[in-house]
Amino acid sequence: MSLEVAYPTLVAVMGAAIAGTLAGHGPFYGVEKGGALVIFAQMAIGFGASVLLLGGAASEQRAAKDALRRLNVDLETRVEQRTAELRESQQQLEKAAFHDSLTSLPNRRLLQERFSFCGAAARRKGDGFGLLLIDLDHSKEINDRFGHDAGDAVLVEVGCRLTTAVRECDVVARMGGDEFVILLTETRDPASIDRICRRILEKLREPVLFNELKLSTSPSIGVALFPDHGTTWHLVYKAADLALYEAKRAGRGMWRWHLPGAVRGIE
Repeated sequence: MSLEVAYPTLVAVMGAAIAGTLAGHGPFYGVEKGGALVIFAQMAIGFGASVLLLGGAASEQRAAKDALRRLNVDLETRVEQRTAELRESQQQLEKAAFHDSLTSLPNRRLLQERFSFCGAAARRKGDGFGLLLIDLDHSKEINDRFGHDAGDAVLVEVGCRLTTAVRECDVVARMGGDEFVILLTETRDPASIDRICRRILEKLREPVLFNELKLSTSPSIGVALFPDHGTTWHLVYKAADLALYEAKRAGRGMWRWHLPGAVRGIE
C-alpha cells in the first residue's frame, strides 16, 4: 500500500469510528466518557502508524524496484551499444586486414586464401581455374602530370570496371600500386578467358573523368592456369607475371598466355 492510499484510508477509518461512536453505534459506545476517547485515540494512533509504516515500506519497495528496473534497462542498453561498437570495430579490423583501403577490393592476403580454397576445390573435382594479372599502362604518367588524387581516382574506377567485367563468382583484387588480379574461379577454358580479357580491354580503354579531365589508360594482362602452369599460388602468380611481361614487350594494351619455359627479362 502506498502513502497515497494509506492517508485517505486512515482518515476514512477514523472518521467512520468517530461518527459511529457519536451516533451510539461505534466500537467504543458504552465505554465511560473520556475512556472511550483515550482508547479510540490509542487505537487510531496505532492503526495509523501501522498503515503509514506499511504504506511507506511498500512505497520504498516499489521505488527500489523501479530504480532497479531502470538500472537494468540502462545496463542492457549500454551492453547492446558496446556490443554493436565491438562488432563494428571487429568488422573494420577484418576489412582492413583483408581489403584494399583505396578500392575496397580484396587484397593480396584475402586473394591468396581464395586461391587456396579454389585450389582445394579444383583438386577434388579434377578441374582448374584461371588467373589474370593486370597492370595499368602509363599510370605513373597520370600521377606525375595530374597528381596522386587523379591516379587514385583512376584506380578506383578501374576496380569498379573490372568487377563489372567478370562474374559474381570471380574475385577481383588489388595487389598494390597499379596491379590487379582476377581469379576466374570456375573456368580454365581458353575461349572463355579470351572473351573476358577482350571485355576488360574494352572497358578500361574508356577514359576516366576526373575534374573535367579525361584520363586514359590501358591494361596489359598476363594469363595463367591452375594446375596447368602451377599448383601453388607462387607458381601460378609467377606464370601470370611472365605472361604479363610478354604482353608489355609486345606493345602493351593486350593479353598474353603463359608459355612454359618463358623467362622474364629486364622490363
